[in-house]
Amino acid sequence: MWLTIFWSTNSAPTVVLSELSSNKNTSVTNLVGCIAGEVLQCYLPKRIGKTPPFQCVEHYPREQGSKLQETFDLVTFELNVPRVRWHGVKSRITLGDANWQRLERSDLERMIGCPYPDALGILERSMRQKALARTATAAIP
Repeated sequence: MWLTIFWSTNSAPTVVLSELSSNKNTSVTNLVGCIAGEVLQCYLPKRIGKTPPFQCVEHYPREQGSKLQETFDLVTFELNVPRVRWHGVKSRITLGDANWQRLERSDLERMIGCPYPDALGILERSMRQKALARTATAAIP
């Protein structure tokens, strides 16, 4: 997951949680309440108890070669204070149950007050290039 926080002077911060195509573990969707609780506690502790503490956007970028389109969803939570709850076989901090509402890229850009950068695409291209460089280096006798 790639986490980006956009700060606003006139509203709650916007947190964008982007799923990495290389993720082989639990998806952002399945852990969004836990991730949100940890983000609030670690990065936005002064926002605990505010309504909303932040605007959470779940982002699935378009993968190269895929017919699936990029998606953005506004995620709201039942809690504005992190609580400890059981998640699977483990207790975790969470903001509770989540609800999703589809957004367009333009909706997100209005929320953050600027064009949404393709930082994730740049990151993933960089990671692929580094992996190729390591493979090429390892193949040289």
